[in-house]
Amino acid sequence: MKIFRIIFLISLMSALTSACVSNDYHKLSEREQAPDSAELPSPPEIQHALFKEEVINTDDIFVLTPSQRTRFLSYFNAHQNQSVRPHVRVANYIQEFSTGFNFQGDTLTAKEAFEQRTGNCLSLAILSTAFVKEAGLRFQYNRINSAPTYQEYENVQLVSTHVNLTIIDVQQTSGDIWLSNAITIDYFRTKDSYISKVVSPEELMVMYWNNLASEAIISGKLDIAFAYALQANAIDPLYPETLNLLAILYNRKGHAEYAYTVYDFMDKNNLVSFSAIDNFATMLVNSGDTKRAALLRSKIQHIIDDNPYTWLSRGIAQFEIGEYKLAESYLLKSSSYGPYLHEPLYNLAKIYVKQNRFRAARNALEKAKELAYVADDERRYQAKIYSLNE
Repeated sequence: MKIFRIIFLISLMSALTSACVSNDYHKLSEREQAPDSAELPSPPEIQHALFKEEVINTDDIFVLTPSQRTRFLSYFNAHQNQSVRPHVRVANYIQEFSTGFNFQGDTLTAKEAFEQRTGNCLSLAILSTAFVKEAGLRFQYNRINSAPTYQEYENVQLVSTHVNLTIIDVQQTSGDIWLSNAITIDYFRTKDSYISKVVSPEELMVMYWNNLASEAIISGKLDIAFAYALQANAIDPLYPETLNLLAILYNRKGHAEYAYTVYDFMDKNNLVSFSAIDNFATMLVNSGDTKRAALLRSKIQHIIDDNPYTWLSRGIAQFEIGEYKLAESYLLKSSSYGPYLHEPLYNLAKIYVKQNRFRAARNALEKAKELAYVADDERRYQAKIYSLNE
């Protein structure tokens, strides 16, 4: 499978009131097998009365205007391009179109992004999908494991995850796209990034509506944010980050009791995300229930998430507040999921030094030095090894 290196970032964001967030959709170990539809729990009643009804645009986000379709199809069907395979033609058009694209602004539909030649990176992903659909080609979204990106807005931190799009050759009939003639439009490819899981079109739409809801929360438009969250909830009423957004909105409307109900439901049914656990634990601590908060935070260790960067960032955060045992646990997970990474080992060495475990620190630094692919990192680790030997 060819990799078409267009470096975009697809921003799939959620929000927290006073902690960090991510668009993580995780399961605990005991929920590896999805329950039958008859066993699915009923989520808490949505509190419509807290919000004013808002009219939002629910048109197909992948539809182009007639003139936009004509521009694309003129390129796609041009005689001089017919010797190029269809999926390559689409990729070439996306590359040309993205030149000069202004990666600023809000989440837009395909036709809005085309017209304005601006928008965040999710907007360009949506536009890319529109081109693929116009060409009548098959495609697949993939979640990418790579270092998350962070944005701070007052007391809210947004953590973006990454998705790319694989365009499949129209003549390919094999069900296994990894053996097919395909091109991946990679929105945020880095040296150590790799595909973690397939993202269904339905889940991408959930992420889209949650992204809009998050942007509205940042702007203080809670009623519109609620309308967007409802769209996501209609697609998947048990999606953890949507439930987390609803809880945030209830809390910001001054009804912590409804937020508590949502988080309690998520906890009891193992519908977890890092952000929801952090939020609920903070709420419990503030109400004096530190015992349940501690039990809740212990669940993080059992979350199934094969992204080593997720565990790395959480391990570093725990180290910075002096929670060395928890930090070590997270960093060991990071190292197990990303055995090619030197950063978890370096941070483990910092923990071991704090604990006077100098032999363990030296071993971790030796391994980190072996894995480091930047000369400066190698020299830094060697210098620290020397200091431990003195």
